[in-house]
Amino acid sequence: MTGSTWIRAASLGALEDKGRLVFRKAGRQIALFDTPGGVLACNNRCPHEGYPLREGNLDNLDDRCILTCNWHNWKFDLQSGRNLYGGEGLRTYPVEIRGGEVWIDLADPPFAERRAGILASLREAGEDNAYDRMAREIARLHRLGADPTPADWHKLGIGKALARAASLSAAPPMRLFHALLGANARNLLTFDAGQQHRIRIAIDDNVGWLDFTHGITFANAVRVQCARFPELWPAALLQMACFSGRNAPYTESGTDVGSWRVEDAGAFMEEAVEGLFDHGIDEFIVSVHRLKTVMAAREELRADPPAEVADLITAGLNRFLHARLKRKQVRRNVYQAMKFVARDG
Repeated sequence: MTGSTWIRAASLGALEDKGRLVFRKAGRQIALFDTPGGVLACNNRCPHEGYPLREGNLDNLDDRCILTCNWHNWKFDLQSGRNLYGGEGLRTYPVEIRGGEVWIDLADPPFAERRAGILASLREAGEDNAYDRMAREIARLHRLGADPTPADWHKLGIGKALARAASLSAAPPMRLFHALLGANARNLLTFDAGQQHRIRIAIDDNVGWLDFTHGITFANAVRVQCARFPELWPAALLQMACFSGRNAPYTESGTDVGSWRVEDAGAFMEEAVEGLFDHGIDEFIVSVHRLKTVMAAREELRADPPAEVADLITAGLNRFLHARLKRKQVRRNVYQAMKFVARDG
């Protein structure tokens, strides 16, 4: 949310008249209760199986307000959200009364706190062999976006790639960065080299090996600069998602990924760097891209990314360094020029 996360939920008079109300905002249902200890707010859906807690019973026990779900008798401390019988806790919300109006704070707890809470509950569920609870906590962890992976951007075009990055924005920047770095490295590994030989295509489809290397070199610049200027993370990560989405339509699933896998990354990178001094490539733009990509890959590997991402970087670079680049596109240029001129009438 932008700006303040406090929002008006109801008038205090209406709540006092009815004793309890449900406030709906942005897909959330929040139950409001007028209790002897003041107005309290919580998620309206029971974390067990979703029964509306507005229908539950309220009791006072040792100065605590206890809310009981009428479906399976789960009981919660309405001030803290603690489940009195174990199991998942209940999300509660801070409340303020301002000029006869009930205001609640919709701000989510910090990502690290939410993730730690889910993982703790997941461990408890495992110890109790509570498989239904384990399934719910895994679903919550997935929804939180705690573990974005390169596969999250597989075959997504620009719009969907940006949307996916935005949906995972709660994840720590470096976690999201590594997932996007891996996605761009996977694109390099699976580039459809046949695109180089297609003639009757639009100018927008003039995509080749060098375009795919930008996903790696830009990622390297992102990590270095965002370490100095953290405020750049949101825009930089969206641009990485944009690179992934731009290139994804030009990848193919049939690439023999295993044949490009590198067993000894250190020896491979040493050989790749050595090859920069005597590669025999006479076209400046190609040799410069080769230099940038090798050095960016080396720096990212030295930064100790997750094993999956490191494997994708070395495999993608391996394929690129052994690829045959078709740089002259005479027939394609003629075709596109004729189409362009024809539109002028």
